[in-house]
Amino acid sequence: MPRRTRLLAAALLCAAAFHGHAAPPEAYPNKPVTVVVPYPAGGSVDAMARALHVALGKHLGQPVLIENLGGGAGAIGAAKVVRARADGYTLLLGSVNEVVLAPLTNSAVSYKSDDLVPVARVGDSTFILVGRPGIAARTTDELIEFARKNPGTLSYATSGVGTLQHVIMRDVQERSGTSMLHVPYKGGSTQVTDLLGGQVDLMLVAPATFPDAIESGRVRGFGTTGLQRDELLKNVPALNESKYLKGIDLNSWLGIFVARNTPPDVTQRLSAAVDAVLADDKVAANLRRIGFMPAAAAARPGFDEVVADTRSKMRSIVSRMPAEKSEVAR
Repeated sequence: MPRRTRLLAAALLCAAAFHGHAAPPEAYPNKPVTVVVPYPAGGSVDAMARALHVALGKHLGQPVLIENLGGGAGAIGAAKVVRARADGYTLLLGSVNEVVLAPLTNSAVSYKSDDLVPVARVGDSTFILVGRPGIAARTTDELIEFARKNPGTLSYATSGVGTLQHVIMRDVQERSGTSMLHVPYKGGSTQVTDLLGGQVDLMLVAPATFPDAIESGRVRGFGTTGLQRDELLKNVPALNESKYLKGIDLNSWLGIFVARNTPPDVTQRLSAAVDAVLADDKVAANLRRIGFMPAAAAARPGFDEVVADTRSKMRSIVSRMPAEKSEVAR
């Protein structure tokens, strides 16, 4: 055999031997995982992340870090996850606002809803429509009848144009044939302060915001946004019980999302870890305390269908939303 041919054959044998004994890729995860919370610290989404991250880290075998990245009604944090490497080390704790609504309502958003892949549904939250102290109406029907007779008189606070609060209130007005003044805010705490002070008439809040004030009647609780009453405030009817709002069902959910093209074995590992975390009674109790109903195990595997259904529902409502008069953002 010519010398050149012998050298080539030897090189090929060495290469084959090297590849045959190459170390397999390390199992996921082999370094800390970051959960992006697309809102500032101190809010309800941040509280959920902090109720989960230690337990999630134990089940993954790596620390789970929280990164608060607020702005753009959640879109800035979501965009970071979309741009991140699709390897499962950068997760989004996402809600309807940034996953579904921001791409539908904000032309400046750089991503599409399906750029974020649903991994695990963590919890669900309803809203309660509440009125300022001293508001004359006592029931949802009375409130709607007053609004019909006095268009543009009642005002409602939201966290901004195109947020879920805004879309729900637009749906309420469309269903009931009313017109109210939209007052967008930059922060949730200011909304609550102004409602309690009588500067704004209505707002949508999580059940855990001030349950004692709602139960005592110091703040009027008109109705929850789901088909059923909320477990935390069973004395507050559902808006669905109003003759004007039959069928309204616009709850929110929170879940773990990753960038598109993340390997299936990684998403399965994450999903299994979330299942294990939510099976912990202590974690579930913490989620209920901050106003979230832990997702039932039977519901979590269908999270992608839930997101798709929400996207379809929101697209329909947004497409019918007219231009409206609103106050300058506060």
